[in-house]
Amino acid sequence: LFARKAPVSAAIQIPVFLIELGLQLLLALLVAYNRGRWPDYLVTLLAVLGMSVPGLSIYLAAQWFFGGYLGIFPVAGWDVWPYWISFAALPILVSVLGGLGGGTRFYRTVILEEINADYVRTAKAKGVPQNEVMLTHVLRNVMIPVVTNTIVALPGLLVGALLLERLFQIPGFGGLLVDAIGNQDFVVVMAVVYVTSIAYCLALLLTDICYMLVDPRIVLR
Repeated sequence: LFARKAPVSAAIQIPVFLIELGLQLLLALLVAYNRGRWPDYLVTLLAVLGMSVPGLSIYLAAQWFFGGYLGIFPVAGWDVWPYWISFAALPILVSVLGGLGGGTRFYRTVILEEINADYVRTAKAKGVPQNEVMLTHVLRNVMIPVVTNTIVALPGLLVGALLLERLFQIPGFGGLLVDAIGNQDFVVVMAVVYVTSIAYCLALLLTDICYMLVDPRIVLR
């Protein structure tokens, strides 16, 4: 069961994870660079609105607009390679939109704390361009919270999104868990919880190891 379901969830969750992370960091750098100006206010407002709207509302609105009204994407279902791409596009889109706000605000706060550090003022005083300061110096020094937030989210790629997979009729890991709960199949439920717990513990271990890689001041003993 896991061998059949996990790749389906991964086909949705891995693109969502990578796209979300890239956009969150890019938007956070943008608003931090333009702190106190209209890009900062606009992105922050959109992020708060995105965090406030329930995910179910976003999913249903996207199904109606992109699938029903415009007819660009299938409303629900799944197919084998390569036809699954058309079915995966809409779930990936709504997942990215739904999860963009929280991460953007988190990384914005982290980056703003680094911008006021002494090494940033020193780099600016030496004439280092602002873009280089943001992309080289600041981004490198915010890697600890980025690594923490990123790696701890990796077990979620295995389980998938329960509501998303159920609503879009995606036969993934999350749908397997929902069906097992509904059918009172406790063996499957316990297996999913057990595997997820192991994945989470491994993610925490990997996080500690990555701290040493991104920050030379940290030594594992």
